[in-house]
Amino acid sequence: MKERGFNQKSLAEAARLNETAVRDILKGRSRRPLHTTIIALARTLACEPEELVGGWRGTSSLGPPGSATSSGSTATIRELDVRPAAGGNSSVVEILEGAEEEATRALYGFPASGFRELYGAPPEEVRILEVVGDSMAPELWPGQKVMVHLRDRQPSPPGVFVLWDGLGLVIKRVEFIAPSDPPKLRISSDNRQYAAYERTIDEVHILGRVIGRWARL
Repeated sequence: MKERGFNQKSLAEAARLNETAVRDILKGRSRRPLHTTIIALARTLACEPEELVGGWRGTSSLGPPGSATSSGSTATIRELDVRPAAGGNSSVVEILEGAEEEATRALYGFPASGFRELYGAPPEEVRILEVVGDSMAPELWPGQKVMVHLRDRQPSPPGVFVLWDGLGLVIKRVEFIAPSDPPKLRISSDNRQYAAYERTIDEVHILGRVIGRWARL
């Protein structure tokens, strides 16, 4: 930043980012900057994204890799007691980054062989959460368990994600709106009683893509 003649404010303006997002990265407060934010900064600073993050590829705040363990033929995955009622964004991040064991409701064992082929993600990058509310019915019902891939946080292709939308922790369909400037996301529910809404990319924190569910027949 200094080599290119920027300060915090001018860098944010040139990259078309919120100054708070840039400040939090510079101060080390942002442990999970959005991929699009890193790309915007790299483009403005005329460098590669890897130069800014030291090869980091982005892990979700829902917990560090390795929290799920594999032993022999069994992969163990945590179910986390994290719901919209858990509180504000900072509370959710603190629980999931610093106290994942305390937030664990249960441990589930899955056959390790073929897990990645079946669910599209390695077990150490997956957590289990419980659906709260009926906004995704009939696709997802209250009380259902869903599997969330922590490292898949890019809404392209669109899909169902766990995200902080500025008001609460929700499970919604997320789609990138193209073209949009600043970049925006369309956030919608399967239950038609709930209206779709839009947020800029900087206003939300995508925590992971929903890749599986348990459904009662």
